[in-house]
Amino acid sequence: MVVYPKLVASAYATIRVLRDVFNCRLPIEIWYRPNEMAQSSAMLDVLKGVGNDSVGGITLEEITHPRARRFNDKIYAVQHSKFDQILFLDADNVLARDPSYLFEIPEFVQTGAVFWPDYWHPDHTIFHVNKASLVWELLDTPFVDMFEQESGQLLIDRRRHAAALDLVTFYGLHEPNYFDRLKLVWGDKDLFRLAWLKLGASFHMIETPPATAGRM
Repeated sequence: MVVYPKLVASAYATIRVLRDVFNCRLPIEIWYRPNEMAQSSAMLDVLKGVGNDSVGGITLEEITHPRARRFNDKIYAVQHSKFDQILFLDADNVLARDPSYLFEIPEFVQTGAVFWPDYWHPDHTIFHVNKASLVWELLDTPFVDMFEQESGQLLIDRRRHAAALDLVTFYGLHEPNYFDRLKLVWGDKDLFRLAWLKLGASFHMIETPPATAGRM
């Protein structure tokens, strides 16, 4: 996960749930930009300590690329992870169970990548990722009629999909960035899906649409 000062509390809660409630033993990488956390280094120590007090396996990793800011810090973290297979979670992601089983589901074993849908579809989208969008012309890719992607969670075999991750990194960090300048997508939200589609790389999009599970 990636953190900055406003997300430390959410990350702390997520890690406590993983370790203390679900007894999850998966190792965790916490990525951060040193300049963003310069005045909050004690917060990072708290995050590292909450996991290491139980089963350990938490490391702090620095984001050093000057253009890996805002949404693009996620792309950097996924690309530079030390893990071959990763489940990336936004720091404010609320888990319902131990996610360890996801690495063994048939959809991941077969494709090496599992993505989750967002609420939005080409027929009803606030981000204008529809058939008329210039994004398809920019990518020289045929229009695909499917749900947009919610990138708050990503399950990826990095070795199997190294080329697609390189392309996502290009989409996010290359300048000039026409995705951002022309407002073709919202942050990193659809970049993973679009990179996989461009290369014809295998992935599974969860078929169950998002829904409300309760109130917080």
